[in-house]
Amino acid sequence: MNNKYDPLSKAKKGERPQDPPQESPKDCPEATVLISVDDFYDLLMEQQEQM
Repeated sequence: MNNKYDPLSKAKKGERPQDPPQESPKDCPEATVLISVDDFYDLLMEQQEQM
C-alpha cells in the first residue's frame, strides 16, 4: 500500500484530516496495522473457521 496518508484514520483520532502524514511508522503505530479490505475478510474467515 503506497498511500500512507489516510484522512479517515486521522479523523477517527480527532485530528484534522489536513495534518501532514506521519513519515515514520514508529510515530504512528496504528498505520502499520492498516490492511486491505480483502485481507481483512480473509483473516476474519480464518478466525471463524478456527472457532
